[in-house]
Amino acid sequence: IVIGTFLSTMFVCFWIEPYMLYKHGLDGNVKDYFKRYIINTIITIIAYIPTNLINKLIIGNNISIFTIRAIICLVVPNIIFIVFYCKSDEFHYYFNLLKMKLN
Repeated sequence: IVIGTFLSTMFVCFWIEPYMLYKHGLDGNVKDYFKRYIINTIITIIAYIPTNLINKLIIGNNISIFTIRAIICLVVPNIIFIVFYCKSDEFHYYFNLLKMKLN
């Protein structure tokens, strides 16, 4: 069931829905969507690798080790995402929105 759901999503929903949306709804180019999707996937993998490597260095099985690993999982990927996305329009939009909410 899980494999069937994954395969149907990859062969139908993943390709057809963005194509139809960009062709009939947004009047844009679906190639830009998939290019951005691939770039975001690569950045996510780049964030995963150091997070996983750092967590593998921490050995143990108690609540303090869990807390340290959770902090690493929170901090490391976010630093990597900030480095990659800090110049994007979306980042500036949400950063300014956050500043307005905090003020």
